Amino acid sequence: MGLLNLSTWHYVHSKCLVSFILSLSILIIPASVYSETLDSEIQPFKATYEVYRKDKLSGEINSQLIKTGPNHYRLTDVTKGTSGLASFVNFERTEITSFEYSKQQVEVINHSQIQKIAFKTKSFEFSHVPDSKYYEGIYKGKEFVLHSQQNLLSSHLLPWQLAHKICNQQNNFSLDFLKSNTPRTYYFEARAFDNHKTLIERLYDESLNKRTATWVNHDNGCYVSEIDHYDNNEHIRTVLTDIEFYKK
Repeated sequence: MGLLNLSTWHYVHSKCLVSFILSLSILIIPASVYSETLDSEIQPFKATYEVYRKDKLSGEINSQLIKTGPNHYRLTDVTKGTSGLASFVNFERTEITSFEYSKQQVEVINHSQIQKIAFKTKSFEFSHVPDSKYYEGIYKGKEFVLHSQQNLLSSHLLPWQLAHKICNQQNNFSLDFLKSNTPRTYYFEARAFDNHKTLIERLYDESLNKRTATWVNHDNGCYVSEIDHYDNNEHIRTVLTDIEFYKK
């Protein structure tokens, strides 16, 4: 479930439609579910989410996490518009992130994103060698090389990282991402708890009329079960409908 690479489409000839798809895009990326056991092992899975705009079904996300080798994993999310405007413009987004996970540390190896709306296609990708400080990628058709002292993640991994932090009893934290070709830092705080779930709020600048609330379930593993994103009068809700964990 994502909080990241926002897109603007010029093909769409309605301001209302542009606003809707932008809002859908905000939460579609964070809408992947991620699971992790309390002993810090990552548990592969496949899951399905539904995306709602103003309580009306708009899209579906199919997510899969597999282990590709020792300490290596690949997450794939495919999001499609299934109803309303998202279906009308054939919205589809595919994100793939391969990463290394060792000693509770994640390092992205490569990430790719392809988004299609009607006859428009946008893409973004980057790669990274673990333990290095360099990131190479392509954004808007142009190559870039970035040096960073921070370990930069793909925003695609945001929900999994939230679950990881909560499962490791971290309630206030920040995460660094490579969004487009620019490093960004997001801040989070756990706000509410019960026996099975924790509510995490992203901390926005007070001048922004935004709120993102993420629920992490920590019963039989840790995974994101719901995200509610508010941007002015827009409300996008992403809800887990089905999850299956693969046997180890």
